[in-house]
Amino acid sequence: MGLFLLSLSLFAQNLRVHTVKEGETLKDIASEYRMAPSDIVLSNKNINFDEELKPGTVILIPVPGGTPNQVLDSIQTTGRIVDYKYHTVGENETVYSLSKKYHSKIESILKLNNIEGFDIKLGQILIIPIYADENQPQAIDSTRYTFYIVKPKQGKWRVAYDHGITIDELERLNPEIKDNELKVGQKLIVPKYRAIEPTEIRDESKYIYHDVLPKETLFSLYKRYNIPIDSIISYNPELKDGLKAGQTIKIPRKKVELPAETAVNQPVDSIQMKEEYLYHDVMPKETLFSLAKQYQVTIDQLMELNPELKDGLKEGQRIKIKKIKSIVKPVDNAYVYHEVQPQETLFSLAKKYYNTIDEIKSLNPDLEEGLKTGQKLKLYNRLMQTYGFEEAGEAQIHINLLDSLNIEKPYRVAILLPFKLKSLEKIKENEKCDVLTNNSVLDYYSGVKLAIDSLKQHGMNISYDVYDTQASGWVTDKIIENTDLSEYDFVIGPIKKENIEKVASILELDNTPQVVHKYKGDKQFRNLIITSANTKGLSDHMIHYLNEKAEGKNIVVIYDESKQNEVDTLLTKFQFTPQLVKGMKTKHGFNVYMDDIAKKLDKNKSNFVIVLSDNEPFIFTTLSSLNSLLNKYPITLFTLNDKKLYEDDTNDRTNTFLANLNYHFPSKMIRLIDPQLKKSFIDKYHSVPGFAAVNGFDSTFDILLRAGNADNLFEGLQKIGKTKQTSKVFLYQHKPEEGFKNQGSVILKLNKDLQLEVVE
Repeated sequence: MGLFLLSLSLFAQNLRVHTVKEGETLKDIASEYRMAPSDIVLSNKNINFDEELKPGTVILIPVPGGTPNQVLDSIQTTGRIVDYKYHTVGENETVYSLSKKYHSKIESILKLNNIEGFDIKLGQILIIPIYADENQPQAIDSTRYTFYIVKPKQGKWRVAYDHGITIDELERLNPEIKDNELKVGQKLIVPKYRAIEPTEIRDESKYIYHDVLPKETLFSLYKRYNIPIDSIISYNPELKDGLKAGQTIKIPRKKVELPAETAVNQPVDSIQMKEEYLYHDVMPKETLFSLAKQYQVTIDQLMELNPELKDGLKEGQRIKIKKIKSIVKPVDNAYVYHEVQPQETLFSLAKKYYNTIDEIKSLNPDLEEGLKTGQKLKLYNRLMQTYGFEEAGEAQIHINLLDSLNIEKPYRVAILLPFKLKSLEKIKENEKCDVLTNNSVLDYYSGVKLAIDSLKQHGMNISYDVYDTQASGWVTDKIIENTDLSEYDFVIGPIKKENIEKVASILELDNTPQVVHKYKGDKQFRNLIITSANTKGLSDHMIHYLNEKAEGKNIVVIYDESKQNEVDTLLTKFQFTPQLVKGMKTKHGFNVYMDDIAKKLDKNKSNFVIVLSDNEPFIFTTLSSLNSLLNKYPITLFTLNDKKLYEDDTNDRTNTFLANLNYHFPSKMIRLIDPQLKKSFIDKYHSVPGFAAVNGFDSTFDILLRAGNADNLFEGLQKIGKTKQTSKVFLYQHKPEEGFKNQGSVILKLNKDLQLEVVE
């Protein structure tokens, strides 16, 4: 009864803020405010009776009267929300201290995170809305953003796409464009950095991966790596279009001896080389791969100098390493200097200055003894002033997510998938192999596991637990009941809509990220991450692409009568006026006549023909007619989705029609199996991966890279823009109440050789 009365009393009170002074006790503070210590403890879940209070701790003091639960002296914010921060709660942090830190409203934090009272816990992820300060002029974080000048014929979609963000994000950064079209010469805020594209499965034993800096040339790379320009281009065919800042290119190791002390990204004027050896004492968990990467040598070179390594690498073993000492003359302003602050780590410094951990170690040899508060560090200067982005950053700098991984933090992952392993007990032994071989869930899981194993080889500390939901709501309930899933950094799965909702509703309480491939339910969860792009995103991508390419083209839309509403909507989105050919309904379905199509085509222009129909006979008739007209009219065929209806692998005639028409369509996947990924699957599983396996690999690899480059997964999804893995593009749209949804897609075309090519 007493506790109940205390609760009612607290509800009708204000809260005043008190910062603990040196030597103060709970009893001292209670005496100062003339109340019982229990009243203070009840308002502060982060303290209890038997603990000493640390100086600087912020606590809330209940004060009678006034508006219920109002915090006195709270931040007075006005205006719009300009950003959201995903914050992992640290020691002694309170809702009030976070509101002060991020210039946010306490009531907004409580509402957005469904927090009862002020009860938050260590390690919990909170969404913090960031408000504009109306008393201060607008400023940007120059370490994350730069300015971009809009060019002719550029719309919001093109600017957003080229800078690796969604249109929503572009409008958030530039609220003045929300209800307006872009103007040539307009100055926009855009991200300065974005993830490397693509993030490939690298073979560090064969190649150096070099991130191109502004003003570097093929000739300077030839001088630096002592490899002919023709050879550099042969390993990087995209260079035929020129070298661009931010590109990552491959330099073959076996054809060149590299300066060991020259950082991969360090700008160099001249190099003088002198050969010698150094010695390394093997540390726990080090591998030949990590040593080869650290010292810029090949594994073969290590084995040649240390024949005893044929018996394996052993902790404490001293090995000999060939080293080319270089005297490097850096460009002006190449470095910055930083004094280490309490609680800073190599990972946080790497994030802050856009250096890799290996680069920081190479510039500061004394770090072998560990990072110390007050220590002065030398770092590569990658802030805005170095590259002259004050006015308009025409080129973005790409960040190599593999090189900047946080290898100090352990990551725990839960995998909930419907393997239905118990059902195998009812299947005959001679049929089990076929069942397992044709199991798309097992294929998906094989990709998930390979992604985890690949990143563990790069130094990530990942552990995972696997749960079989058996596609059963009852089993899923039991997993939730017996396992605290909120203890994991994130959860992958389940697959069924009902089970996704069961898990999401529990994990949402603590904002634990949940990663799913698809979710078609109507409910919204702020912690849900959907990795597969939706159909609307595909259609929008193609519409924007057509709008950009429409000038000088004759555009024709051929559709059946059932698509009239869709056509009416499209006409509002097109920035051109197309010719329309409507197929009429007959007793045999829908039909369209070749003469009606021919009347809309132009012999003197490229004809872009868009077909809208789900009716197979109508589509085949249209394709046949268009092929017959090719001898008179230049035609390119487009669709706004990636339905299999347009790609019947068993119908050679249809595929030939599509190839002849230079067929373009949007897709969620590139649909080409990466050779290196294929080899990795064969080596590990002795089978070729299907698209379910590729999906599992790409989605998991991307999610882990984002988590490993941020304080938590949500932050990684928010701050890292568009990425491309072996077959999928990831560009996450973020809405605080709805979570993250992938909007990434590609445009493919079928060429004359019946091979798919990536257009964009």
